[in-house]
Amino acid sequence: MTTMMKRLAMTGLLAIAACGSRYDSLQLERVAGDEAARGNDDGFSVTEGRAVVYEVKPLANDQHRDYDALDELQLRTADPRIARFERGVAVDTWMLIGVSAGETEVHVEINGRTQDTLLVSVRPQEGF
Repeated sequence: MTTMMKRLAMTGLLAIAACGSRYDSLQLERVAGDEAARGNDDGFSVTEGRAVVYEVKPLANDQHRDYDALDELQLRTADPRIARFERGVAVDTWMLIGVSAGETEVHVEINGRTQDTLLVSVRPQEGF
């Protein structure tokens, strides 16, 4: 192989490796916790003083590359005095904790870049 062909081949490989997934949404599956909690593409809701565990996976909007274990997902709430997300013990699990009644946002970050912002509502406990 000539030097020029080797360079072109390496450039092509680097270009393919540099192409990352483009974020589409989150795949959510409720695992345990607050029965009244809800989570979907529009946001989350949980009861004050309760928690819910979700299996969370980012979905790509292209067919070329899905997210994998090398991609780092972070869920960060704008106001942790209202709600917090904590990484779970099991792979891909996150716990949403309703700290106090109100609304905040959760920033969906993948590999250090914010990809989405969703609403988090914390309902007051009944009888309070």
